[in-house]
Amino acid sequence: QRLGRGDEALPLLEALAAAENSAAALSDRAICLHLLGRSSEAVESFRLALARDARFWPAHLSLGAALAGLGRLDEARAVYDAALAAGPGTQWAPRFESARAALGAR
Repeated sequence: QRLGRGDEALPLLEALAAAENSAAALSDRAICLHLLGRSSEAVESFRLALARDARFWPAHLSLGAALAGLGRLDEARAVYDAALAAGPGTQWAPRFESARAALGAR
């Protein structure tokens, strides 16, 4: 990410996601896609990550950000609200609240 070599990293992350099929690997792939400007594909990959592990909190946060970046603010709010409902006591809750607040009220 910092080196700006996402195009080189993506095939490696895709192979890792296929081999592991873990929420973390799928989420890493999604982050790379998002950074490459392929946010619609990133959303799909984040959703796959959450289907694999609904309590993988970083994927909730990143999914909301990707949706917001696509202008799908209601969907982003819903992602943050669902994460807060599912894990209100997690260390991630303040981040969800902050991200939700940044989207504005609706």
